[in-house]
Amino acid sequence: MPARKVKPITEPRGNMAAVNERLLNVREAAEMLGVEVSTLYGWAYQRRIAVVKLGSALRFRLSTIQRLIEDSERPALSFDRQNNNLNDKTTQGPRE
Repeated sequence: MPARKVKPITEPRGNMAAVNERLLNVREAAEMLGVEVSTLYGWAYQRRIAVVKLGSALRFRLSTIQRLIEDSERPALSFDRQNNNLNDKTTQGPRE
């Protein structure tokens, strides 16, 4: 069987920063997120996380993993000593 010809990419799609960015394999991305590899495969299948598919291999942009971590962060609660309760800092109105 003759070798399959692959058309070279003359211009990268998107911006150059994304092209030069480090790609993580499934094991590396799962370790960084603290989840099982099977969980990450499930998220990719459900399209809950963006993937780069190279043949049959899945890769994850480092920035995608970092953004997922940042977006999953929950703000700390502040303790209101006067009323003896916890407040969500993001829902508090302006202080007078």
